[in-house]
Amino acid sequence: MLDKIKILHLEDNIYDAELVEHILITNGLNPEIKVVKKEDEFIDAIEHNSYDLIISDHTLIGFTGTEALRILTERKSDAPFIFVSGTMGEEVAISSLTQGATDYVLKHKLERLPSAVKRALKESEEKKKLKWAEEELKKNEERYRILTENASDLISKLTVNGDFIFATKASYSLFGIESLTGESIFSFIHPDDVENVKTIFQSISEKERRTLEYRFRHKNGSYIWCETSFRFLKDENNNGEIIIVLRDISERKKYEEELLDAKLKAEEMSKLKSNFLSNMSHEFRTPMNGIIGFAEILKSEVKDKDHKDYASRIYISGKRLLTTLSSILNLSALENNIPEINLADVKLNSLIESISESFEDSAANKKLKFETLIHKKDIDVVADKMLFEQALMNIIDNAFKFTREGEITIEIKSIEKYNKHYGAVIIKDTGIGIPRNSYPDIFEDFKQVSEGYSRKYEGLGLGLPVAKRIIELLNGKIEFESEVGKGTIFYVYLPLSMQKKLPDKDNDNSPRVPASDKQAHEKILYVEDNEVNYFLMKKFLKDKFVVDNAATGEEAIEKLNHENYRLVLMDINLGIGINGVETLKRIRKNNKHKGMPVAAVTGYALPSDRDNLLNNGFNELITKPFTKDEIILFINGVINN
Repeated sequence: MLDKIKILHLEDNIYDAELVEHILITNGLNPEIKVVKKEDEFIDAIEHNSYDLIISDHTLIGFTGTEALRILTERKSDAPFIFVSGTMGEEVAISSLTQGATDYVLKHKLERLPSAVKRALKESEEKKKLKWAEEELKKNEERYRILTENASDLISKLTVNGDFIFATKASYSLFGIESLTGESIFSFIHPDDVENVKTIFQSISEKERRTLEYRFRHKNGSYIWCETSFRFLKDENNNGEIIIVLRDISERKKYEEELLDAKLKAEEMSKLKSNFLSNMSHEFRTPMNGIIGFAEILKSEVKDKDHKDYASRIYISGKRLLTTLSSILNLSALENNIPEINLADVKLNSLIESISESFEDSAANKKLKFETLIHKKDIDVVADKMLFEQALMNIIDNAFKFTREGEITIEIKSIEKYNKHYGAVIIKDTGIGIPRNSYPDIFEDFKQVSEGYSRKYEGLGLGLPVAKRIIELLNGKIEFESEVGKGTIFYVYLPLSMQKKLPDKDNDNSPRVPASDKQAHEKILYVEDNEVNYFLMKKFLKDKFVVDNAATGEEAIEKLNHENYRLVLMDINLGIGINGVETLKRIRKNNKHKGMPVAAVTGYALPSDRDNLLNNGFNELITKPFTKDEIILFINGVINN
């Protein structure tokens, strides 16, 4: 029967722990496993017991495998350490290996675990032999020779000039060389690594131990990656000599290179996905700008009652399609870790005011009472404004979707919860409510109360899952309570800003002031190659500004050199010629235009797109599609700032 292997398994999922034990047993091993879940249990176990092997998940409750590895290292334990995790990335894995981990195995590739355990135990046993051998060397040279002859690693004694005095038989199994005695170590080292090894020979001091990785030449001319431990000692005649223990690490190097290659490929794939999602956002939002925008114009300008109703239905359908597309793109971005979070102070009062305005038509069409309760006092939270706004829009849209009669209320206030101070947004509706047995599913992707061909409500079931992921990314919390037939209340909590704020002029609940009449005489240059979008902008702003058009970046630069404009609105994808970012750079090169406000008007709507455009010098950004009120309010804000 095989010897028992004492294993300490750090794992907080009992099913994963049982699966690991099953895999080891079915592959011919005889494990005796103690499972611990927490830091104090782990420390207690290693202080009172010895183990042949440590296996650890990477992420646990209030503790990580990396911290466990650090604790083990600090206690100078010789037990090999293997990560078995489902969430460990390549970069973290490589870092852990350099910090002393023996190996790592992904949970969806557990078939690798038995071979990893066998290899780790074999290496551990060899390390114990070598450690013992080095200690015995100090006592008895002859005894050392006998012990080390059977070691699988090369153990040698060299002069301070690098000539071999003695080498074990492992030189043949490793390098195909019968004897190294009398040879210089530098004649076998790869030319690119010679200087590094010479530096150690020249600088190593008495009783100091140094370790280096380099390439050693095989008899067949190929090079093998080796890890060598160097130790300086004095012989009986007080002459210096170098003791080395050299092992073949070619397999480990190959594994590290594969990890690095996988990391680079993953980064490249992430970049491709990011570009694809940005382009998808642009291609969806650009035509939607024309559809929703002209529908808005028609429903406000046509006199015929039926035609006005048709336009209103086009507008509502367009908004629904936009919500669906935005949810899909946001979910894809979140799943691919594309959003770059930029936390800053956000004023809840003005943000909720702005969001509420966009739902006034929905409330009117469904004949719902829609009320926003905003405190006089400013409430500032720490958030990424664009992501936070998207999350709130998703939750409020959900409230309208599932409320047929009654009212929807949005309230903001500051509260203390979980021993922390939060800014709270409370969205309350009198809709259908959520059955208790559906509570676990409401934050699951594509889940709805009614599903399949018989579902009673529109949407893909992505609004709440996306909102929850965003709120958690922003260090916030989302909770709800609901009763079937009476409605639902969602509570969104974000950390309060601790900085003292000056009074915000936009938070006095006074109506926003539109552009003054004199602005009708001021000119705006709209750089846009899409004639539909230019015509829409011109219609939206006809009572406020004179809107001139440039279809290319080159044309925009030419017009700016001959005309005076109050503001430049810049599309990013301008088709043939230079794009909007390059156009802005060329505009800024002219001292005359360094202070010219230039705002991006674009269909690129991912958070990473916003960060990129603002970092490239745009004063502000608005995404397509937008309403007439939104674009006028946006322009006034850019000009006033």
